[in-house]
Amino acid sequence: MPSGLMECEPRILATKTLPGEAVDLAVKVFGFDSFLTASRGRSHVARAALRVGRAGDLQGHYDDIADDDVIVEEGRVALLRTLIVAAQWRGRGFGAHLFAEACQIARRRGAMALYVHAVALDGGGDPTGFYRKRGMEIVDFDSCGRPYLRAEI
Repeated sequence: MPSGLMECEPRILATKTLPGEAVDLAVKVFGFDSFLTASRGRSHVARAALRVGRAGDLQGHYDDIADDDVIVEEGRVALLRTLIVAAQWRGRGFGAHLFAEACQIARRRGAMALYVHAVALDGGGDPTGFYRKRGMEIVDFDSCGRPYLRAEI
């Protein structure tokens, strides 16, 4: 584990109903990691994972980021490691809500920039357009041609 990262008990920071849907948003924090989940009853609608820390610590911790030398900042940055919306819930704004919440958490935790490695999972389409609509810019590509995106926050 990189220096400065530590484990701690999870805390629920926020639970709210998202507009137009009876969906609860919960945020749990373990040290420098934040996990966001949107759920409806017992069903998970969407989830995201965010890590905020010093750029050097994060870059050395994730092989894909370290190999491509993507992070240019020297201060605190955030990596949105995961943002997944269940297929039946896509296109209804849940990803946008989780993204906005992740940006707010990153800002509150002192991050200067947010990075994403845009990789399609579980048969979903290319997520690059989703992130570009939210002001992120492509800064590099991995060896498979999948983009890294960055936004100042």
